[in-house]
Parts: sequence; structure tokens; C-alpha cells
Amino acid sequence: MSRLLDFGYALITAGLWSLNPAFISKYKNALQPILFTGLRALLALLPTLLLCSLTGFRVEVTPLSILLFTASALIGPGIGDAAYTRAIQVLGGGRAVVVAYTYIFVAQALSVLLGEVLRLGVLVGAVLAFLGLVISAPNNSGNKEASLKNFSYAATASLCWGIGTVLSTMSLHYADPTSLLVIRLGVLVAVFIPAGLLSIHAKKNYSIQNNLRKMIECSGITGVIG
Repeated sequence: MSRLLDFGYALITAGLWSLNPAFISKYKNALQPILFTGLRALLALLPTLLLCSLTGFRVEVTPLSILLFTASALIGPGIGDAAYTRAIQVLGGGRAVVVAYTYIFVAQALSVLLGEVLRLGVLVGAVLAFLGLVISAPNNSGNKEASLKNFSYAATASLCWGIGTVLSTMSLHYADPTSLLVIRLGVLVAVFIPAGLLSIHAKKNYSIQNNLRKMIECSGITGVIG
């Protein structure tokens, strides 16, 4: 029964994640990837804090746990998500998803290097999941000519998500899932909102006044479901 529930949770998670590329593609012209990542975290933090107030905040504070919490936040849902948003903007949702979701193999390879036993079922599942992405991705997504630089954004997302997945697993030795999520979201808000605003100010090629409403809409939708 427990394994069935775990499988059900995985299906729900996959279903919710699959909606993100569609929404990001719809709003892509209004998004600044760094600020968008911070806003998503901010809007996701509010309901997560409510949930944590009901379940309790359970964290073991050590120098190593603080390092793991911070690194898992900045690398995975931080740099990884920002790179993924940029990949969708320049490649289109289909290509970006296929390349970025190779993080499944990155995470598996890192886990094996850290001593986890590679089970045949897990390997077959990862291959099938990736093949499903390749088959389902639209061939005509993305209007721009793909280049190595554009694909590098999706590759960065893949690498960061893979590393972030392993770091998150290690972090769970020091916190329960809800408490860890609160910490990670807090780190993202504290780092990526100021960094995004500084980036906009420095480049001066993006009007926050004209795009803020749409970016908040997309942040709210994808932050809560993703």
C-alpha cells in the first residue's frame, strides 16, 4: 500500500510539473528569468508556511545542514529553474523540456557515485520517462533557430536539477519535507528577487512596469503547482 501511495504521489507531481512549460511558454515574453524565479518562490512560500504551521517545523541545525539547505535551493530550483525559463524562451517548450529533463540521468549518476545501488527498475523507469518526453514533445515548438548557446540553458537546467535532487535527498536527513521546502523557498526569495531587480536595472532592456502583472500571474500559477 505504501509503495502504491508513493507511486501515486509521483504521478501527481509529474502531472503538475508537466503544466509548467505550457504556462511559461504562454507568458514567456513577459518574464525575466531571475526575478521570475524569486517571485515564484515568494508566492509558493505563503501556502507552504500555512502548511508548515499545521505540521510543525522540524529542522536539525548544523553547519553541514545549513550548507546543504542553501546549496540545494540555489542550485536546483534556483539556477536550474531560471535556466529552464530562459531555455523555454529561446528554444520553445518542447525542446527545452526534452533537454532539461535529462536531469533524471544526472541525478541517477550522481547517486551511484555517492554509493546508492543502481536498481534495474529505477534505470528502466528513467529511460521510459525520458522516452515519453521525447515522444510527447512537439516538433515545431520554438520559432528561433536553435543554437549551442540556446541549448546550453536547457543543459544547465539539467545539470543543476540533477545536483539539486541529490542535495535535496541529503538535506532530508536534517529536515522533514515541508520544513525543507520552507527553507529553500526562503533562500530563493532572499537571493533571486534582489538579483533579478539588479539584473533588470543593469541591462535596462526589460520594462518591469509593462510586464509585472503578467509575471506575477505566471509566478502564482507555476509557483503553487510546480
